[in-house]
Amino acid sequence: MASLLSFSLPKPNIIKAVSASSATPTTTTLPTPEALDEKFGRKGIKFSESNNVPFVELTVRNGSSLKLRIPDAHVTSYKPKVYWKDDGLEEILYTVPAAGTDSTKFKGGIGLVINDATEKSSKGSVLSGYDWTVKDADNDAIDALQVELSCTAGTLDISYVVSLYPVSIATAVIVRNNGRKDVSLTSAILSHLNFKKRNRTAIHGLRGCSYCSHPPLSSPFELLSPSEAMKTESSGWFGSDSEEKPGVWTKQDVPITILKD
Repeated sequence: MASLLSFSLPKPNIIKAVSASSATPTTTTLPTPEALDEKFGRKGIKFSESNNVPFVELTVRNGSSLKLRIPDAHVTSYKPKVYWKDDGLEEILYTVPAAGTDSTKFKGGIGLVINDATEKSSKGSVLSGYDWTVKDADNDAIDALQVELSCTAGTLDISYVVSLYPVSIATAVIVRNNGRKDVSLTSAILSHLNFKKRNRTAIHGLRGCSYCSHPPLSSPFELLSPSEAMKTESSGWFGSDSEEKPGVWTKQDVPITILKD
C-alpha cells in the first residue's frame, strides 16, 4: 500500500524519450465499480457509477465527504463538517449540469485546468480528449483519505492527487514530460463555492495571504468566461474608488475578507 503523498513535492525531472509518443487521443474502456473496489477499495473509499461513468466517494470518520468524477478528474461535491448546522454537514461546492446528452457532466465544482502555452497559437487544454484513470488509493485510519488519478496526454504523464481530511480538502498535480522538446504550461485548480446569499458574505482565515486580481483560465468546468469573471459591480455613491489592478500583488491585512463582487 502506498503511503499518503507528502505535499512537499519533489521537483519532477524532464525525461528524454527515445521516440515521441503519439498525441492522438485514444478511447479507453472504463473499469466497473466492482473492479475498482477490488483493486483500490479502502475503508472510507467507495467506487460507484452513473450512466456507466465511474465516480469515487471519500468519507472520513467525522462524516466529511467528497465525490470525484473519475474520467475528467472533476470534484462535483464536497460536504465538510460545519458547526452551524444541526446535522453538521453542508455542501459548499456550486455545480450545475453541463449542457449535452451526458447527465453525469457538471460545470462548477473543483476542476483542474492545464493548457498548452508553448506557442502563442497553442492555448488549448492538453487534457482535451483524454480520460483519467485511478492509479492508487490510500487511507490513514479514515482520518485522511487519498486517491491518485493518472492521465497520459501526448508526451505528458500527469498525476492528480485528491486528499480529504476532517476539515479540509487538498489537491496536488505532478506533470512529467517524456518528449524531446520542452513544453510551457499554464495551470489552475478552479473552485466554485456555494453561498446562500451575496449580501454580507465573508471568508475568515486569509489574513497574511498574498493575492492578485487575475482572470481565470478558460475551462470546460467554467460558469463564467474569463472576461465575465473579471467584471466588477459598481461600488455606488459611497463606495471606495480604489480597486485592485489585475496582476498587482497585495497582502490581505484584515482577519475577515468581505466578498464584494
